[in-house]
Amino acid sequence: MGIHHIVVNDWSGGVDADQNVVLISVPSVLSPDLAPPGKHLLHAYTPGTEPFELWEGLDRRSAEYKQLKAERSEVCMQ
Repeated sequence: MGIHHIVVNDWSGGVDADQNVVLISVPSVLSPDLAPPGKHLLHAYTPGTEPFELWEGLDRRSAEYKQLKAERSEVCMQ
């Protein structure tokens, strides 16, 4: 298993397209003590292509913020 992976939903959209790319690191490949024996630690994240305008002015404690966060993080679960 490699330490870094990239998932691109649609190559024709490009790597800077909104909700199109998820990056995955597996640091336990290099440091097995980060996870239980036979398991791995995954770190999945999106690149810095998230439009700031969606988040600007939102209160992080608000229901609106929590809903947007759930919607926008769904790309990592896919």
